[in-house]
Amino acid sequence: MFECETIKIPFKETEISVGVYRDHKHNKKDVLFLHGMGSNTKDSYEKILDKFPKDRVCAIDWLGHGATTKLFRKKDTYGAQYMTDYLETVIDALIKENILDEKFFVIANSMSAIPIAYLYPRYEKHIKKIVFINPAGMDKKMGYIFAFFSGFITKNIVLSWMSSFLVSNKKARKILQKNLRVKDWGIIVSKYANMGYDYLGHMKRTHYIPELFEKIKKPVLLICGEKDSIFTKREYLNFALEHGWSVCVLKKEEHTLGKGDPVEMDKKVEEFLF
Repeated sequence: MFECETIKIPFKETEISVGVYRDHKHNKKDVLFLHGMGSNTKDSYEKILDKFPKDRVCAIDWLGHGATTKLFRKKDTYGAQYMTDYLETVIDALIKENILDEKFFVIANSMSAIPIAYLYPRYEKHIKKIVFINPAGMDKKMGYIFAFFSGFITKNIVLSWMSSFLVSNKKARKILQKNLRVKDWGIIVSKYANMGYDYLGHMKRTHYIPELFEKIKKPVLLICGEKDSIFTKREYLNFALEHGWSVCVLKKEEHTLGKGDPVEMDKKVEEFLF
């Protein structure tokens, strides 16, 4: 695993520490990797891109995740616009500090696709290609169980812990139980859920943004797990095909991308980007 360092960045009238992951074989990186909500770079990278050339990758932890500062003021909603503002601030800082090249590729997992769609017009000249892995934002609905769990149950850490035993998938249950030991994780996810969708899994206008994805002119590779139960695959697969995106469906893979073979994904990503 590449090294984690923290850099200080001014954000929302305060200074935060941002977890940045890279090796030091080369100075500037040309691949920006963004993990999904409720995870962190270390876990996500090792599951998704463990065979990928680390000397090219720069990855960050989202606010409240991994090594990045946790902000829990009432105004910190962790909604789409808030996370977009954060990502824009971080990208500019990474370029200024010569960590990220001015021309770069993007790999965005899950909810990270939404800030990228918002920021695309701002960085269109900088972004070479985009890889979306199990993305949000192109589908109107999420899985009902996931929406209810993240939007309601995570507000109560006791209920969260108890409900995690009801998950049938052993690997998913272990991940949940590990994460739910940290109360902050539940707060972040529930705040994001309240901004993004209702308890029935219907995405709100801030998060269901196909019109923004339609503006993406650079080549896009869509990767999704065959057994992803969080997002409704049919809608965003149709969207991808209609807009000429490359598509890769991983057999037996779920949303967390930890059950299948990551070698196939790494190969597809490398072939597409380079």
